[in-house]
Amino acid sequence: MRLRKQGKYVNIQICPRCKSPLVKRVGTMSGDMLAHRFLGSPKFECRKCGWRGRLVLEATNRPEKKKIKI
Repeated sequence: MRLRKQGKYVNIQICPRCKSPLVKRVGTMSGDMLAHRFLGSPKFECRKCGWRGRLVLEATNRPEKKKIKI
């Protein structure tokens, strides 16, 4: 999967179990009514391993700025 497109920065979500980028958000009709009512964070599902949860890893190609405290 290419992260860089025409000099733009891209964020992708990664499954915490299998490290696959095939993660999608679970819709309200599939059992995520809490996020629909703004009572919780959205639920995600991995299409590769079947994992479901609310915590997803995120990868990016943005350069990281290091701050130095004196």
